[in-house]
Amino acid sequence: MLPGPQLIAVAGRVSLNATERERHVVPLLFRNVSPGLNETDIRRMPHNCQKRRPRPDTGLHYRSAAAEFCGPFGKAASIWPAAGIAFAESSAGARKVRPRANSNMTVQFITTWQELAELELPWRELDNGVPFRSWDWLAVWWKHYGAGEQSRRDKPAGSLSSERQLYVLAVYGGDGRLLGIAPWYLDRTVVKGNILRWLGSGEVCTDHLSLVCRPEHQEQVAAEIADTLTSRCDDWDRLDLNAVDAEDTAITKLVAALEERDCLASRHAADGCWSLDLPADWEDYLASISKSHRKQLRQLERRVLDSPRVKWHVATSAAELDAAWPVLVDLHQRRRRSLGEPGCFASRAFHEFHREVAGRFLDRGQLRVSWLELDGTAAAAEYHLADGTATYAYQGGVDPERLHEEPGRLSTILCLRRAIDEGHAQFDFLRGDEPYKAHWRAVARPTYDCRIVPNRRLARLRGRAVNLAGAMADRMRPGAGRLTK
Repeated sequence: MLPGPQLIAVAGRVSLNATERERHVVPLLFRNVSPGLNETDIRRMPHNCQKRRPRPDTGLHYRSAAAEFCGPFGKAASIWPAAGIAFAESSAGARKVRPRANSNMTVQFITTWQELAELELPWRELDNGVPFRSWDWLAVWWKHYGAGEQSRRDKPAGSLSSERQLYVLAVYGGDGRLLGIAPWYLDRTVVKGNILRWLGSGEVCTDHLSLVCRPEHQEQVAAEIADTLTSRCDDWDRLDLNAVDAEDTAITKLVAALEERDCLASRHAADGCWSLDLPADWEDYLASISKSHRKQLRQLERRVLDSPRVKWHVATSAAELDAAWPVLVDLHQRRRRSLGEPGCFASRAFHEFHREVAGRFLDRGQLRVSWLELDGTAAAAEYHLADGTATYAYQGGVDPERLHEEPGRLSTILCLRRAIDEGHAQFDFLRGDEPYKAHWRAVARPTYDCRIVPNRRLARLRGRAVNLAGAMADRMRPGAGRLTK
């Protein structure tokens, strides 16, 4: 890192004098232009790559698209400047973006763990209890998967170098009240550029992610975030919004606002999120399924669940969770290894993240961890979460040597009955098209992946190159392009 003041993007005039601009701004302007080029090389570039374009009301000059300049986090970004941006001196990093002329809102960039921790209580007022949108889930994910030592230890061997930067946007109203949050981080990659992604991405496979805000503020928050991204931030090349619920109105409004600001958006269908609408009682549910399935479930209830062979444990205290967790991990890992897979908990980051977040949801009354004993031995375990209206079936495991006793089906019966008794309207099996979900009469709710590229030359060129590389890779796969009858 260069010595001297850190540069941040804010609305206002330049506070650096000419000497400081020469010492600190010029080296940053030409960083990452091309491997092997230094400042002296760039000063000798042809005249058409050296043309200066002065910013109104400032002493700074921007170079042409051959160069790059720093965005609000001191990292290289596209040369094309955002409207109204100047550079100011700061020792703490970017904090707030001043409101637009026709808005009384402000946007704060959350880039440190301390700033993220300060959002915990106001964040809870906006997440509507949805566990995957909560501070507990997303902030703890960053703690285990962010840019720290843990993240580096769990990076796959031989992976391309990348750097992660917390990039949460918090939108405040004129009265200083938190109105909405964009829970993102910036993934700086060598090949694909700087990509904005959801907190909770990757192997954790978080569903139902969205802007965190109340329905009545969605349009204002979406517009403010879109304006901030397009006119105040030049350090991102792409925004990847994966597994968006098709009926998510907040993201629909955000994408529309970005398109209005000349961003390019593409949408592709993703795996469905399977959800079961729950009736008022268990008998009504049995009446809704097929006759053969209903017969099988009734027999399992009479023959096994109502017998002394079964004992069902539900973790409701820290001590019970301590007892249940190793059972869950053991059953999950044994089952996945029997299928020739490593199992989710083989990842140290995955294991440590979920162990911490489970304790947090236990304290909030939203954890549903249980395990089923058959003849005194654990045969199935479930790791579910809940809010006021739904149970979310996140993870589970069964004894691979007792599949003939149907421990998974027995455990699901007990979990469904509990969800109905709690008055939940839905049992959410989450993403993935496994056949057993439809067997329980769950319905696939469509989701889509959305990719957004800003109207900047370098970002769009990079996006086209990545798309072309992906298309070529698809065509080179064995069997690609063959006609099928």
